[in-house]
Amino acid sequence: MPAKFCSIRGARHWSPTLALRRRAVGRDENFFICGLRHKPKRADLNSASHLSIDGNQTARYFFQILFFLEDSLLKQGVQAKFGVGIPRARSVRAISLAVVASLLLGDGVVALAANPADPAPSTNDSPFPNPAPLSQPDPALSGPTNRPPSPRANRRSRIVPRKNGRKTPLGADPATTPSTDTPNSDAIDARSAGPGTGETIQKIEIRGNQKIDREAVLEKIKSAPKAGLSDELVRQDIVAIHKLGYFDSIQADFENGTLIFTVKERPAIYRIVFTGNDQLSTDDLKGSLSVKTYDIYDENLVRESVRKLTKFYEDKGFYLAKVDFTTRPSKEKDMVEVVFRVREYDKVRIKKITFLGNKAFTDSQLKGVLRSTSENSFFSWATGGGNFKELDFKNDLQMLQYYYLNEGYARFRYEPPVVSVSEDKKWVYITIKVDEGQQYRMGAIDFGGDLLFPKEELTEALQLKKGDVFSIIKRNQDIVALTEKYQDLGYANVNVVPNIDVKDDSLTVDTNYEFEKGTLVRFGRVTIKGNSKTRDKVIRRELRIHEGELFSGSGMRVSRENVERLGFFENESIAFQTKAPPGRPDIMDVEISLKERPTGQFQLGAGYATTTKFFFTTQISETNFMGKGQELRLAAQIAANKENRSFTLSFTDPYAFDSLWSAGGTLSYELVNIPDNFQEFRRGFQFNLGHPVGDYTRFYIGYRLESVRHRNVQDPFILS
Repeated sequence: MPAKFCSIRGARHWSPTLALRRRAVGRDENFFICGLRHKPKRADLNSASHLSIDGNQTARYFFQILFFLEDSLLKQGVQAKFGVGIPRARSVRAISLAVVASLLLGDGVVALAANPADPAPSTNDSPFPNPAPLSQPDPALSGPTNRPPSPRANRRSRIVPRKNGRKTPLGADPATTPSTDTPNSDAIDARSAGPGTGETIQKIEIRGNQKIDREAVLEKIKSAPKAGLSDELVRQDIVAIHKLGYFDSIQADFENGTLIFTVKERPAIYRIVFTGNDQLSTDDLKGSLSVKTYDIYDENLVRESVRKLTKFYEDKGFYLAKVDFTTRPSKEKDMVEVVFRVREYDKVRIKKITFLGNKAFTDSQLKGVLRSTSENSFFSWATGGGNFKELDFKNDLQMLQYYYLNEGYARFRYEPPVVSVSEDKKWVYITIKVDEGQQYRMGAIDFGGDLLFPKEELTEALQLKKGDVFSIIKRNQDIVALTEKYQDLGYANVNVVPNIDVKDDSLTVDTNYEFEKGTLVRFGRVTIKGNSKTRDKVIRRELRIHEGELFSGSGMRVSRENVERLGFFENESIAFQTKAPPGRPDIMDVEISLKERPTGQFQLGAGYATTTKFFFTTQISETNFMGKGQELRLAAQIAANKENRSFTLSFTDPYAFDSLWSAGGTLSYELVNIPDNFQEFRRGFQFNLGHPVGDYTRFYIGYRLESVRHRNVQDPFILS
């Protein structure tokens, strides 16, 4: 089958339609449309509802008329074949009129774009079957070939394969087609060339690229030198180049053995400008963008930036803010400026929150449950409260439901809140209607499944007892406690399922805990990640889990608490992740992920006293000295008259010489001047030893030696 190429131009959000197939009265025909569709798929042309060409609704009516006329002629014994190609956004109504006029004049056959009459057999790379030959176009209907190009025709690029340096229109015989150096601008966007003519690619050229490297384009091309020219591969190459997102148009030509891809690059972003942002700074807004200067302009990314900016304004309380964008040429060639236009309006603040249907709790109590949603007050400018943020409000509604469940109201419900905006769009009024229901208490408690402990012992581990007010928080804590009891025996994958039965007649909640113990598991490798400064041993000595031991749930929990208590890491970043090695379900590796935080501190202060006048203080401390978990502290105080000063240097090692003993010492020097009385000198040191006597208790013993001397004593009786 002769090759048929299609190019893409200005179609940033569309995909090429390659072929549409239709069966008609015992024969098989293909209609090829070189156009653009939003969702390309094989369509049934008998059903107009499945057809959409270039978004033109008129095309549906055109094909309906065309098929109706063809079927009518077939019934009368007239063989009529119609092959239609719509190369660009030309008037479908005009084509329809031409078809109807041609039939009325008795031409019998109309072909606006047709395949050659007798195509040479070839391998079809397309997923569609080879098309049946269509009739040749009537020269009387094809029109002049030297018409000037229409302005709309330039919106879509063309692929012009050449044979022996000549352009050959589709459906014409190359031997009879006159040679011309000026292509027909109104010709369709498909030309014949390819494997059927025995063409071979000698080389591939990329033209029109200035900022994009040639190699970046060649990497996406499947066509290769010394290989046969394939229409399907060229189509795939065009699509692949288009997906790079760097080009506005792509054109493929084949001339004298050279496959030429001519591209037109999209402009780059020279500058990003914001207008109308009076409340938020430009730097803050730029942090929310998906594009930056000198990026290739991509409208999808710019629209995504608009959505992010709108969300950013909502998070800051500007719920009614509007953001759009436009582009304008820059002073630099092939570059544009992206302008984001912002209409901020005022922040939407909450004037009043009203609860309806609440009996067990007052409005003030329920307002306190809403963490991020509060009424505007005199101090809102300082606290940041009073702003309405939709996402925070939805989270607060979940907290409200959780609060009622924790107080025993198992049937609590709330209707969709009513949020009304004032006429000046500055205030919102929130009304929340609740259905509290009745308060429920704990009913019967039972256990089932793989029981490894007596039921009495399991009941003792629970916080919720029979008759207590039901609490969702305590229920969850009970599940954790039961899980840990099994995990401490080595059953790391134990599953505790609480089966709850809410009884409305007795207002009780019966609970049956089902256990699935799983298999015994031992600790495998324990690795630590994220500690660039802190040494591993500082973390490992806080762990209560060890490689090779049976898995322990409480050991995991206590180890995490000890690592958090060090104060060297951000608590939210500390994670103990477990994973079984491949093929070893009885081993559980532990990976500890951390993120260090600053542990040094520097303080500088000043003060005034009647005896010393002005004085200055400073302190430098490091609680993780050299990453060893040691504490070093230096403090000094100097008066402006230089007659009063003090210095202190202290050091503490919580695990001296890698033992359980802690050791530390302090050196001190102090000079105090009491006007008209005396001067006092103090020098000394202190030594401390400590040892743990429990999980959270240490015993300390210390020794202090200090020298005290007095000078310039004015009245000896003061020191007696």
